[in-house]
Amino acid sequence: MHFVGIGGIGVSALARWYHAQKWMVSGSDIEPSEITDALKSEGILITTGPHKAQNVPPNTELLIYTAAAKKNPEMEAAKSRNVKIQSYAEALGGITKKYLTIAIAGSHGKSTTTALISLILTKAGFDPTVIIGTKLREFANPYAWRDLWLSPENRSLGSNFRVGSSPILVIEADEWNGSFWNHTPALTVLTNVDKEHLDSYKTEAGVRAAFRKFLLRTRPGGRIVVNIDDKPARDLVDSLKKKYPGRFKQNVHSYSVSENTAPEIRAAIRLPGKHGASNALAAYTVAKILNVPDEVTKQTLSEFEGAWRRFEYIGTLSGSPVIADYAHHPTEVKKTLEAARTRFGKKKLITVFQPHQIERTRALFQDFQKAFGDADIVCFIDIYEVAGRERGIRNSKTSAFKLAQSLAKNGADARYIPYPSKLKEFLTTEAGSNSVILMLGAGSIWNISKEIVQ
Repeated sequence: MHFVGIGGIGVSALARWYHAQKWMVSGSDIEPSEITDALKSEGILITTGPHKAQNVPPNTELLIYTAAAKKNPEMEAAKSRNVKIQSYAEALGGITKKYLTIAIAGSHGKSTTTALISLILTKAGFDPTVIIGTKLREFANPYAWRDLWLSPENRSLGSNFRVGSSPILVIEADEWNGSFWNHTPALTVLTNVDKEHLDSYKTEAGVRAAFRKFLLRTRPGGRIVVNIDDKPARDLVDSLKKKYPGRFKQNVHSYSVSENTAPEIRAAIRLPGKHGASNALAAYTVAKILNVPDEVTKQTLSEFEGAWRRFEYIGTLSGSPVIADYAHHPTEVKKTLEAARTRFGKKKLITVFQPHQIERTRALFQDFQKAFGDADIVCFIDIYEVAGRERGIRNSKTSAFKLAQSLAKNGADARYIPYPSKLKEFLTTEAGSNSVILMLGAGSIWNISKEIVQ
């Protein structure tokens, strides 16, 4: 089989699943990355650069493409050969039917929650298969029989996949473009519902309708775990309980940080912030449903140091620790800065933010004005444009410069810095032993973070 866009965090995990099933796997991506390098070291055939028909091996039986991919020579070549073609979401949805699937959904927190549930079930001996939208150091070797195939460097990077021998599959359920409507979970976790992916759903009501449709994908007799601190999520589940009492009333489980549920579990988690505690309680609730001993859950939570790009320590610059986080939505930015303020007290928080996608920045422009209150200095770099999701429309009122200008008018110390070289120069001047640098965003800011500490 062949994957178009194999370097994506979700697509690469799916490629690893097929590889673990002993398929011959190949894939292509426009740019090389640490993910494509790791896949290559695992025995997957990788081609980088422009899409070409010859990238698709002659004996290909199935082609899977990333949702961001537009028609290209590889997809056309597969079509001309009558090769079966599926989107990533369709292919993953088919796999969920083969397992007792635990699907974690939500506008925020689903990667960390998926990680915690996966690690708890692994430690408890459930031996799950896991497909997740981040990398975990604990999954250093995704293929038990191929330890020697992986270089020490790639093992240290971790993986977004784990192969297990049980009928349990744990997945992160992506809501963009209705992807999660393809899944058929036996247990569904809903962390929250927020004004996100408006390029797909247009309005908040559209987002809620999308999550409602997903919850109805839960198998009859299956369970739903919901965060009742989040009103939209709570209201959604309550409406389903009223409309389908026979199906949902007895099968819904809730958790709450506000109600101080399981304080000993909250105390065990090392992740910062209220949202970290909420994610831990979601995992604990799933563990209780599956009769995992509390001691196993607490030990797993106490050992977890975080997932890739989630409040991750990168290094230092001018005596300041540099921490990278995937936060790219106003709610995520606000929660990450609140957690940083709790963790670092009165230290100067220097925040660098790379907006992610033009349409998201436009739709949530006013929400971003309220997201940076805990930062002492905010530096904006140019918007990261997402391949396959931009509409090609440039709005003069939507830019990183306009964001900085708007915050500055409201009294914030906000800067626009157009060049990475100038960013390092600025941070070197501003940083010191009494400050912390937070690098926030879901795009190329991860690479910039690593570059400035080298």
